[in-house]
Amino acid sequence: MQLQAAEKAITQAKKTFIHQHIDNCLEPGETVSKQSMQDLRDISKYL
Repeated sequence: MQLQAAEKAITQAKKTFIHQHIDNCLEPGETVSKQSMQDLRDISKYL
């Protein structure tokens, strides 16, 4: 059970890190659309 809890915590930390990176380092504009940013968030749940 402790191993499962640790794995879940690591998975959640990865998702949080990726979402923060998307929000803080990528901005919608000429090269990145809002839809692309949402797609990245959606894809990250499979990591």
